[in-house]
Amino acid sequence: MIDFTAFSHPFLAVPCPHCSQEAGVRCIMPNGRRTNGSHRARADKAAEILTSQHGGSASLRPARQGWEIEHGACL
Repeated sequence: MIDFTAFSHPFLAVPCPHCSQEAGVRCIMPNGRRTNGSHRARADKAAEILTSQHGGSASLRPARQGWEIEHGACL
Protein backbone atom coordinates (compact mmCIF):
# COMPACT_ATOMS: atom_id res chain seq x y z
CA MET A 1 0.00 0.00 0.00
CA ILE A 2 1.35 3.41 -0.96
CA ASP A 3 1.66 5.96 1.86
CA PHE A 4 0.66 9.26 0.27
CA THR A 5 1.29 11.11 3.55
CA ALA A 6 5.00 10.23 3.64
CA PHE A 7 6.06 12.69 0.94
CA SER A 8 6.34 16.47 0.69
CA HIS A 9 3.56 16.26 -1.91
CA PRO A 10 1.20 13.30 -2.38
CA PHE A 11 1.91 13.07 -6.13
CA LEU A 12 5.48 12.11 -5.28
CA ALA A 13 4.22 8.84 -3.79
CA VAL A 14 3.95 7.32 -7.27
CA PRO A 15 6.42 7.14 -10.16
CA CYS A 16 5.68 9.47 -13.07
CA PRO A 17 4.42 7.66 -16.17
CA HIS A 18 5.31 10.71 -18.29
CA CYS A 19 8.97 11.38 -17.44
CA SER A 20 9.75 8.06 -15.67
CA GLN A 21 10.97 9.64 -12.44
CA GLU A 22 10.82 7.28 -9.47
CA ALA A 23 8.53 7.81 -6.49
CA GLY A 24 9.92 10.56 -4.27
CA VAL A 25 11.73 12.32 -7.14
CA ARG A 26 10.29 15.45 -8.74
CA CYS A 27 9.33 15.39 -12.41
CA ILE A 28 11.70 16.69 -15.06
CA MET A 29 11.06 18.79 -18.15
CA PRO A 30 12.30 17.78 -21.62
CA ASN A 31 15.39 19.97 -21.09
CA GLY A 32 16.32 17.92 -18.00
CA ARG A 33 15.47 20.54 -15.39
CA ARG A 34 13.25 19.62 -12.45
CA THR A 35 9.75 21.05 -12.38
CA ASN A 36 8.05 22.74 -9.44
CA GLY A 37 4.94 20.66 -10.05
CA SER A 38 4.07 17.25 -11.38
CA HIS A 39 2.98 16.04 -14.77
CA ARG A 40 -0.76 15.54 -15.24
CA ALA A 41 -0.18 11.81 -15.86
CA ARG A 42 1.41 11.51 -12.42
CA ALA A 43 -1.44 13.35 -10.74
CA ASP A 44 -3.96 11.12 -12.51
CA LYS A 45 -2.09 7.96 -11.48
CA ALA A 46 -1.87 9.13 -7.86
CA ALA A 47 -5.62 9.85 -7.82
CA GLU A 48 -6.36 6.44 -9.33
CA ILE A 49 -4.28 4.63 -6.71
CA LEU A 50 -5.63 6.74 -3.84
CA THR A 51 -9.23 5.88 -4.73
CA SER A 52 -8.42 2.21 -5.24
CA GLN A 53 -6.78 2.05 -1.79
CA HIS A 54 -9.16 4.27 0.18
CA GLY A 55 -12.41 4.47 -1.82
CA GLY A 56 -13.91 6.92 -4.26
CA SER A 57 -14.65 9.57 -1.64
CA ALA A 58 -11.09 9.77 -0.30
CA SER A 59 -9.08 12.95 -0.74
CA LEU A 60 -5.85 14.43 0.58
CA ARG A 61 -5.59 17.66 2.48
CA PRO A 62 -2.70 19.55 4.03
CA ALA A 63 -2.18 18.88 7.72
CA ARG A 64 0.01 20.59 10.30
CA GLN A 65 2.85 18.35 9.30
CA GLY A 66 2.50 16.93 5.81
CA TRP A 67 -0.76 15.52 4.46
CA GLU A 68 -3.66 13.48 5.72
CA ILE A 69 -6.23 11.31 4.01
CA GLU A 70 -9.79 12.45 4.41
CA HIS A 71 -12.59 9.97 3.86
CA GLY A 72 -15.77 11.60 2.57
CA ALA A 73 -19.17 10.85 3.99
CA CYS A 74 -20.92 7.77 2.69
CA LEU A 75 -24.25 8.47 1.05
